[in-house]
Amino acid sequence: MRALTPIPNVEIQDLTPATSKAPADYDLVFVGSPVWGLNLAPAVRSYLGQTNFGSTPVALFCTMGSSGQEKVFASMRAVAPEANVVGEMAVAAEAIKNPQALQQKVADWVQGFVKMAEPSE
Repeated sequence: MRALTPIPNVEIQDLTPATSKAPADYDLVFVGSPVWGLNLAPAVRSYLGQTNFGSTPVALFCTMGSSGQEKVFASMRAVAPEANVVGEMAVAAEAIKNPQALQQKVADWVQGFVKMAEPSE
């Protein structure tokens, strides 16, 4: 059996945004991640853990080969428990084969947020 090679020390990157705007300055924030080995990408995990979204609604999305969205969305919510998550969308690689259907799926998802933001009569 072959032993695993240790991963060399990697410098942790500063995730301070290059903008002076905070997520709380926006009406809605989208946060997405690829599914990596059924897990949340480390950079997205760090971002969510370091970011104060205030009361701003947050929409989560992920891209994946075929599965893993449940675990990734649960991880996203766990590292940002105070985030006001208003929706989730997963996009599997298979969906890219039909761009029109994917475009409609995204449009429908976004339209739900537009309706949510409209004042009620």
